[in-house]
Amino acid sequence: VSNAVNNLTGLVTVTLSLSGATGVGGTFRLDDFTLYGTVTPIGPAVTLADNGTQIAANTVGQGATNHILSSFQVTVANATATLNAASFTTSGNYQAADIAASGFTLWYSATNTFGTATALGTLSSAAAGSGETLNFTGLTQSIPVGVGYFWVTANITSGATVNNTINLNAIANANLTFASGTKSGSATAAGTQTITAPVFITANNGNWFL
Repeated sequence: VSNAVNNLTGLVTVTLSLSGATGVGGTFRLDDFTLYGTVTPIGPAVTLADNGTQIAANTVGQGATNHILSSFQVTVANATATLNAASFTTSGNYQAADIAASGFTLWYSATNTFGTATALGTLSSAAAGSGETLNFTGLTQSIPVGVGYFWVTANITSGATVNNTINLNAIANANLTFASGTKSGSATAAGTQTITAPVFITANNGNWFL
């Protein structure tokens, strides 16, 4: 006897029953029983969220490096996820001249410590006073099951215009491109960062800078 059952999904239980005619004695034997099937791996499920409290409004001094504009995390279930691209939009009246060359950086770490993060890519600014879109492409970052942490930073030029502002807008899961799997969640907009000039303090042993 040969029977084929196709397109089974989820947990499948196979039960084999044998019965004989009433009142007839004998012995039943199961011989050459083979169960065929194709197992399709479950892809990663990625959930985007704020990394705790989102970056608050603050000031950023001229010449600052790796100033954090936004922080977010992704929780990965089922299987390792691979991030291939990420896009972010900024707001504020800052100009391209306020951001150093290759001054925007996307960082990743398996731990929630910026000091351990690895730079995934850098971009230069093309802003003209109304924000811009930052497209990080060509990424191959693997994120194992668990939580991965990300930061977006900016390097401010020493001649940046004082009182110009910049912030990173809310991040939708559609802004992150993975090799496979499903996506959900979002991260909120970060606070506005206002460019300030260094503060000079005159002391008996010379100038100090804040």
